Amino acid sequence: MNVLTYIEKTGAYIREASSVFNIPSYSTVIKWRRIFEEQGMDGLYAKTRRT
Repeated sequence: MNVLTYIEKTGAYIREASSVFNIPSYSTVIKWRRIFEEQGMDGLYAKTRRT
């Protein structure tokens, strides 16, 4: 969530935010952003599997 907030507040590009937060693959941030837009903050939390 911190990465997405940073992008929103500063207007930074996804690649720039990835660099600032030391995220090796900017595609990860793209995925987080898509999940957040579709599911909100709850979508960003890890889900446990029930067996």
